[in-house]
Amino acid sequence: MRVLLITKTLCNELMVQKVNRFNVDAVIGVGDVTCPERFKGFKGLHGELDGVHAYKYIMRNRFTSSLALSSDFTTEYVVSHMPPLGSTTAVVNGVYIGSIEVTELVKRHKPKILFHGHVEDQGKGLINGVLVVSIGSLDRGRAILFDEERLFFEFLEIK
Repeated sequence: MRVLLITKTLCNELMVQKVNRFNVDAVIGVGDVTCPERFKGFKGLHGELDGVHAYKYIMRNRFTSSLALSSDFTTEYVVSHMPPLGSTTAVVNGVYIGSIEVTELVKRHKPKILFHGHVEDQGKGLINGVLVVSIGSLDRGRAILFDEERLFFEFLEIK
């Protein structure tokens, strides 16, 4: 199963069309997707920018787990809206941002990879030996393609 991980989009129509043309089994929104109903095969998590409409849609189409990914730390590959606090993938204007709770879950469960939203840039870092990957903002053309069968991911620049 191939999934496209996205976050941080105010839903530019051209970008929605480009995402919907990808040959993937699902689009997983990792928060701050203001128009989830416009993406084919969408499942998602909440972010702080989601309005009431997006919130209600995501409640009906909430992502918890699939073949290799989960949002509840039950698999070795995890998605979270917030980055773990202290990750080099979540530095804004020189300030580390993130969630202490996510950091504690990473320490306790030790997934192989944690993919997160919330920040504009793509990047990789380590926390307690766990690879932390920032998806980056879809509004800036950034996304991640994750192949759940091959357990492989790649950064995408969608233009």
